[in-house]
Amino acid sequence: MFYALGSHPLFERLKSIKSIAIEPYFLFAITRMYGYIYSCCRKKKRSVTEAFVKFLRNEQYNKLKAVFIKGK
Repeated sequence: MFYALGSHPLFERLKSIKSIAIEPYFLFAITRMYGYIYSCCRKKKRSVTEAFVKFLRNEQYNKLKAVFIKGK
């Protein structure tokens, strides 16, 4: 689902790491990352436009930037 929506790979890795604390521990994180990697390797067609992918990735970048800049 996250690949189909155009989520950035780095953002997905970080979200998977964060989700390790959610029960069932590790299982959610592993399946989340596996699904993204599987779809990426299979080059599945995205269900959204390139403009949306660009918008989403920009939003994700801004969220990451806010977390890391705020944390300094």
